[in-house]
Amino acid sequence: MHSGYALDSATGILQGVTRVGNQPPTCDIVIRATDAGGAYDEKRYNWFSYPDFAHIATTTIPNGFVDQEYTVQLEAANAYGDEDFVWNAESIPAGLSIHETTGVISGTVTTAGYYGIQVTVHLPEDSSKSIRQNYYFYILEPLSIDTVNLPRGSAGAGYLHEPEAHGGMLPHPGHDACDWTAAGLPSGLQINEATGMIYGVPGESGTFPITIGLRDSENNEASEQLELVIDEANKYSIHGLTLRKTDGSLLSSIPSDTDFDVCATLTRNAEAGEEVLFVALYDSNGRMLDLYLDTEFLAGTALNSPATLTKRISRISGKQVAGIKIFIVSGTDTVAPAANVGE
Repeated sequence: MHSGYALDSATGILQGVTRVGNQPPTCDIVIRATDAGGAYDEKRYNWFSYPDFAHIATTTIPNGFVDQEYTVQLEAANAYGDEDFVWNAESIPAGLSIHETTGVISGTVTTAGYYGIQVTVHLPEDSSKSIRQNYYFYILEPLSIDTVNLPRGSAGAGYLHEPEAHGGMLPHPGHDACDWTAAGLPSGLQINEATGMIYGVPGESGTFPITIGLRDSENNEASEQLELVIDEANKYSIHGLTLRKTDGSLLSSIPSDTDFDVCATLTRNAEAGEEVLFVALYDSNGRMLDLYLDTEFLAGTALNSPATLTKRISRISGKQVAGIKIFIVSGTDTVAPAANVGE
């Protein structure tokens, strides 16, 4: 039975005063009548108890967006069907107000954040009795994908890029789950739906129009039209470029008074023709000082099998060598990214 009520066991009269908060509570009660001989009958009732002045029926209010019109209608009622109430709101964010007679909260907020409002309502003729309801809501920046350019990739080479976004529910821990989508990706690439990471090994080259989509935990959506360029596969990849003394120990700088070796790991990624490998020496202005070429090393490399290149560089006394570059040329085309030291 609701607090504040009692049943007179002699007369069967149920009476009292509602002592509840915002919402009209409901409960099931069983009323039993027993005669002097001990015989009885009983019946179950579903009992609603309303305050005698008002209750606020609106339990939550929606989130809004910065610099966008915000409007929500609050509802109140009482047991007598009154429709006229007086509304007031405390701690309401700048830019919003509540209409005293209609209960409409409206306006425009210019600062994103998490806000709390205390709303009270009472009958026009009696302000001493009022009901209060607390509301909490976000004013959000519009959801936006910030990435406007995707880095280029190469067919047959690993690709990894994570787009950036902001706004919506993303800045709010506990509410920042989101769903990413990507339409138009080349074969071999996919997107992580939770993080937006685009990853994989492209299986084709070309220019691909991509549509990146994002939906946050409140179902706010954003999309961006981007272009992804996948270059043709590099026939060779070069990495791990180091300089070593002739005894195999590492050098930290380019020597000027002794022979040394340029070492690197080279992998042939595709069928190749008659390519030439070059090791070039440059001064601090980028002018080429010397050039070493090698055709036999490339001819001996197997497909997808890393091979170690060691090229002996003769004493360069008198030359101010500032940089060393390894590159591979087929005809007039460079067929692998250059590897550099000292630049």
